[in-house]
Amino acid sequence: MQTHQVFSDIGDILQSAGSTFDDVIKAVIYVTDMSEFKKVSKIRADYFKNSMPVSTLVEVNRMVREGAKIEIEVTALLKK
Repeated sequence: MQTHQVFSDIGDILQSAGSTFDDVIKAVIYVTDMSEFKKVSKIRADYFKNSMPVSTLVEVNRMVREGAKIEIEVTALLKK
């Protein structure tokens, strides 16, 4: 599922900024099929084990990238 790949990519970006999923305070997930909610939610829980950021899940018609079924946007607070 694309969800694992997207969260993995986000993890890499967070790590390069000296951060982790524990620092994420907000997550917005866009999916093209709301029936995938339970699968996406379960995978999301694997990455947010120690924190529960404010979350929004929205169904959209399609993504900009051809074939993409999910996009995830996160906001994290970085430590100084």
